[in-house]
Amino acid sequence: MSKTVSNGLIRFWEKGYLYIAIASLIYIFWFISNNVGILDWVKEIAYFEYFKTAFNDYHTLPYFWWNILEEVAWRPPIPGTSAIIANPETALFSPFTPMLYLLSAQVYIKLYVIIQFLIGVIGLFALKRKLNWDNLQFRTFAILFLFSPIIMQHLSVAYFTWYNFYLFPWLIYFVADRRMIVSIVGSATVLGLIVLQGGIYIVQYVGLFYVLYEIFHIFLEKDWKRIIRIFMVPVLTGLFSLVRIYITGYSYGDYIRPWVEIYGYNISFFMFYALIPTVTIPPIDLFFHSNFLGWSLTPHDSGQFWGLSIIMLAFVVVKYRDIVKNANAQQQNGLNYNAVFIAASVLFIISFYKIWYLTMRAVSVLNIPLFESIKNHGIRFIMGSYFGFALLLANYSKEIWKEFHQFVKTRFWQKAKKVLENLLLTILFGTGFIVLFLRIFKRNIVSKFSEIIIAAYNNTGHLWLRNRMEGIEENSLEFYFYRFDVAYSAILHWFFVIFSVLLITFLLIYFFKKKRKLFEPMIVRFPNLKFELLLAIPLILSTAMWTNLVSSVPYESYDVLPVMPPKILMDSDVNVSPPEIEVTPSYIIIKPVDNLTVNGYIFLQIPATDYKHFDIISKNAVLFDKNGQLMLKPLDNEPIELQFHTAGVWKALILTLVSWFLAMGFMATVFIVNNRRRKI
Repeated sequence: MSKTVSNGLIRFWEKGYLYIAIASLIYIFWFISNNVGILDWVKEIAYFEYFKTAFNDYHTLPYFWWNILEEVAWRPPIPGTSAIIANPETALFSPFTPMLYLLSAQVYIKLYVIIQFLIGVIGLFALKRKLNWDNLQFRTFAILFLFSPIIMQHLSVAYFTWYNFYLFPWLIYFVADRRMIVSIVGSATVLGLIVLQGGIYIVQYVGLFYVLYEIFHIFLEKDWKRIIRIFMVPVLTGLFSLVRIYITGYSYGDYIRPWVEIYGYNISFFMFYALIPTVTIPPIDLFFHSNFLGWSLTPHDSGQFWGLSIIMLAFVVVKYRDIVKNANAQQQNGLNYNAVFIAASVLFIISFYKIWYLTMRAVSVLNIPLFESIKNHGIRFIMGSYFGFALLLANYSKEIWKEFHQFVKTRFWQKAKKVLENLLLTILFGTGFIVLFLRIFKRNIVSKFSEIIIAAYNNTGHLWLRNRMEGIEENSLEFYFYRFDVAYSAILHWFFVIFSVLLITFLLIYFFKKKRKLFEPMIVRFPNLKFELLLAIPLILSTAMWTNLVSSVPYESYDVLPVMPPKILMDSDVNVSPPEIEVTPSYIIIKPVDNLTVNGYIFLQIPATDYKHFDIISKNAVLFDKNGQLMLKPLDNEPIELQFHTAGVWKALILTLVSWFLAMGFMATVFIVNNRRRKI
């Protein structure tokens, strides 16, 4: 009986189901909690609550946000327009949005992400079949895809639309299809769905990977007919996401987002986060310790843990010709992995230093449509690069593990292994001693440093510290005591985590050595298992850290003010009582209280460029630009009614729905025909 159970568990792992189950449990843990993450969650919650209010209370689309929350008003792209329907970063036009009618915003938000995750899991199986992967290749890609912290770390800070990366397997599924029309329609539907679901950034990262792949595929295989794909996929993508492109382009056509000089990765920043699991990051209120290391970038946005995959990639780069030859790369099943490698490498390179920033500066004179959405954050292209490399590493996993086996037998590794073991033992005992020392003598250390802080603050000594006290003119002495306490806790946290990880590692190694005979059959049957676990476990731990963060703050902690009247400043020569204001997401009615006509009503949060969204139904006012803010000048003392111009939105929405209906009809027909052929 026990043997049957153990064999069942082995098959469960061998087919990759274990990794999918672990990833599912991570999302279930988040789903059942009453919590969300930090930072931009205040914005995302406000979005969804506003959407639900518009649907349920006003039975209309959420066209306009009259009174934007102060906490989010400054966050791009919100300053460009108050037309929330035009915000390209929301999931408003997702096909799952109607579920908001039935569910609370809190349940919908979490269920929505889980649905995307499930779509990604189904995509894994579809991709396995399309590329004819064996279980090892499938498990490797499942590990790299499901446990990379990329999606969870961005979800934890409410860079919400990063879940669109779960559509990546489906994009590759259609890219690998040799049938021209199926590939074009399928690829475009995936990219179009990403745009509709708010993935204005994600579509750049995977879209550029797609274009680069197609270009290199054409040149490497001399498949010139494939050029049609490069031209047709963007056109159909635009058609499938027309409603979003139309209203966003119309609303943000006059918006100029300030340049943000983001340097991109440097070697030290990349290697630190690529090789050290993010479970070692200190408490989240320390600005992710980026200030301590002198980096202007942050791990929740740009830091990316690669773990063993970066070592695997290094082996591929060094031994690429041998690996490809041993893998019999002629059997590619629709993908050219050389093109995958080159495309992913290009994205990887442009993520470093100022390459993307300088390129965008150079092309800014061309006035590219929607350029404002792509000119910053070139560092994030490394995320598209990672998923491209994940395909490569999965496909060549067997050959990569062979190279690992050969390497661990070399004399160099045997000597390096001993040095590494001694170094890790030294670190283990050293960190353990430091943790004990910092805990036992905390009172003495704090007392001594308190004297140093007081002397530096009063300018009676320790000038080296005083020069590092930022804002000393405004901050109190207690502020620096607090900063010291936070720094002390962070240092203790770091050393404790390092000690704990190393202690667990050595205990596991000791246990497996003692019980080696027990595991001998598994080792013989699955010789690559140890490498697979070295790949999977750190990635799982890193993802778990971000899961802890995404479950850190009660949902109710965020204030929600769904539909409120706008903040208005009255321009008047005499004292006038504030008017009565009635608003919905689609119109506003201003009813004067006094029998005096004012010079104008200035909307403090609404940019002047939003004039183009409104029709003055009452015909008794004129819209003006007042120092960049929208001003309404009454022509009489009667109520004024402004109606959001909805006709263009509905035309674009109808065309979008028709294009999706035709595309789904086509794909269903192809599916039915293929099934009939298989039966015959």
